[in-house]
Amino acid sequence: MVWPGWTGVEPVAHRSCPLRGPGATEQPGIAVLAGTELMAKTNPNANLSLDKIATRTARRPARTHEVQDPTPANAAARRDDARLSRALEHARLAAKIATDNRGKEVLLLDMRELTPIVDYFVIVSTVSRRQAQSAASEIDAEMKKVNEKKLGMEGYEEGRWVLIDYGDFVVHVLAEDARSYYALEDLWGDAPRIDWKTGEETPNTLV
Repeated sequence: MVWPGWTGVEPVAHRSCPLRGPGATEQPGIAVLAGTELMAKTNPNANLSLDKIATRTARRPARTHEVQDPTPANAAARRDDARLSRALEHARLAAKIATDNRGKEVLLLDMRELTPIVDYFVIVSTVSRRQAQSAASEIDAEMKKVNEKKLGMEGYEEGRWVLIDYGDFVVHVLAEDARSYYALEDLWGDAPRIDWKTGEETPNTLV
C-alpha cells in the first residue's frame, strides 16, 4: 500500500511515526543509506534511485553539532515528582537562554495532560538563521552543564525550525514565518501556558 502523497523518500527521524493508512503494512525494499539521514521506500510512482539519493545527500552541509548526546539510562522513566520538577526547571532555563539570545515570543506549554510523549514544549521565534543557531547552541551548551542530555537535534543547519529533544521537554526554535505557518501553540491550544519566569500557569497569552 502506498500512502497518498508519498514522495518516495522519508527522513530517518520520521521512522518512529510513519504516515501510513489504517491496516497498512511495511513495504518491502527499505534501504537505509550508510552515513545519510534518508530512507528510500519501494514506490512505483517515485522516480528516484538510490544513486540519486546518495548524490543529493553528499551535497548536504556537514553537521556542526552533535545530533545526539549519550542517552541517559533513565530516559524512559518519567513519571516521578522529582523528574517532573527537574524537567520544568530545565525547560524554564531553556526559555531564559532563548530570551537572552534575543528570542521573541517565548512560550512554555504544559503538555502533560495532552500527550504521554513529552511533558513540556518551549517555543521561541527568531529573525534569522544565525540567531536560531546561536540560541540552539547556547541552550544545548547550558543543558550539558546541568547534565541534561539531548536525545536529538534536527534542523540546525537550515535554521528555520530547530528542534532539540531532551526527552521530558522539547525546544522549538522557529523562524517567525515558520512559527506562523506551523502554529504549534494553536495545534496544542489546550495546553496550559506557564510563565517561564515564575513557573506559574498563566492565561493563554505570550509571556
